[in-house]
Amino acid sequence: MTLRDRLTLAERNIREFRDHLERGFLPKVSDTVELIHPTDNGVFPENVKDVTLRNSVKNLLTADEFTHQSAEKLIGLCDSVSEEITRILQSK
Repeated sequence: MTLRDRLTLAERNIREFRDHLERGFLPKVSDTVELIHPTDNGVFPENVKDVTLRNSVKNLLTADEFTHQSAEKLIGLCDSVSEEITRILQSK
């Protein structure tokens, strides 16, 4: 893969990663926090069922796993770009 192709792929992966964080992961975090966050008077909500909380945490953990996988993929791609740039500069 050429350097240009790697940079294009990295740019696309960065956009997808940001979109996942903004539209997928962070909303799931907010939803879960809302379920367990105490009210203004410090009382935890009693009407939240265990199954609701479990499902919310399960969705959050699934999104977290995808986040880690996407980040590792992006890091590997950026490392590849860096190595190729270093190789090009050293060959001059």
